[in-house]
Amino acid sequence: MLNNSKKSASCIARFMGFGVAMSLLAGCQSMPANNEDLSANTGEQYYQRYPIDVEKGTMRMQVPTRQGASFTPTRESEIRKFLARYPSTAAGKMVISTPSGGGNTANAVSARVSHMASQENVPSRAIAYQRHSGGAGSPVIISYQRHFAVTDKCGDWSKNIAVTGENRAYPDLGCSTQHNLAAMADNPRDLLGPRSSSSFDAARNDQVYDKYVNGEKTSSARDSAASGVVSEVAK
Repeated sequence: MLNNSKKSASCIARFMGFGVAMSLLAGCQSMPANNEDLSANTGEQYYQRYPIDVEKGTMRMQVPTRQGASFTPTRESEIRKFLARYPSTAAGKMVISTPSGGGNTANAVSARVSHMASQENVPSRAIAYQRHSGGAGSPVIISYQRHFAVTDKCGDWSKNIAVTGENRAYPDLGCSTQHNLAAMADNPRDLLGPRSSSSFDAARNDQVYDKYVNGEKTSSARDSAASGVVSEVAK
């Protein structure tokens, strides 16, 4: 009876060992054929699948000149917003085009737009003036090329991400992140490389350095009128 029990236990142990071995073999079969494939799967990054490119595009705005089309606060605000984007994103000159048959009204609108552009930090040397065919009531056209940050479209759900035996990112992973980053870039040219350093005040730099060497305070003197006390009105 004892021998039979030992034989049964031995058979069970061998069967369990065989099952474990088969499971390990099955796991090995799901692995890539070589280490190079595994490295390619795990090393793929979202910014490689969806790189952000900087391209040029044309911005265009029409300013009405017909009778009764005045510079209302709303219209002036829209024009200023359009002009304010130019300094940081421009890829060429700003063009202010006036209708050739627009008369004094169109010329006055063009001059007003030019003045507003200077107020929005658009250098006069960066503005080119043209004329286009058009009669009385034709709009003044403002246009310029600017940089845009773009990336590929999202929505690649060609693979079922719920059923996969690969250690690999699904196709759409990171696409939305790249789109958001491209949209948030204030100056798309910053994605191409760092900006050059601005000039510094050499005299001020020497003054601060001398104070540092002599063990003196390098910060500016505090204004006697400055105070951190909260106003009584705000209490």
